[in-house]
Amino acid sequence: SKMCKLTVTQPVPITVSVSSDTLICQNGTGYLSAQGSGGTTYLYNWDFIGNTNANQSINPIVNTTYTVIAESENGCLSLPNSIDVAIR
Repeated sequence: SKMCKLTVTQPVPITVSVSSDTLICQNGTGYLSAQGSGGTTYLYNWDFIGNTNANQSINPIVNTTYTVIAESENGCLSLPNSIDVAIR
């Protein structure tokens, strides 16, 4: 019988980097940004909105932490990353 050699390679892990924590004025607008790596195209699954764009504008009335997960074209997910937005 013939022996076959099978090599299994793990895909590059999907990661997401985010814009810095920020401070905005009361009634102000903040801007959030996410950037995936390890894949080709990404959907950004934010914890506060259904749209999957990399960039979001927000108008919190209290200090808020926003979390995002990047999803690659193959459906692989990153670990979550967060941005803290404080109100002055």
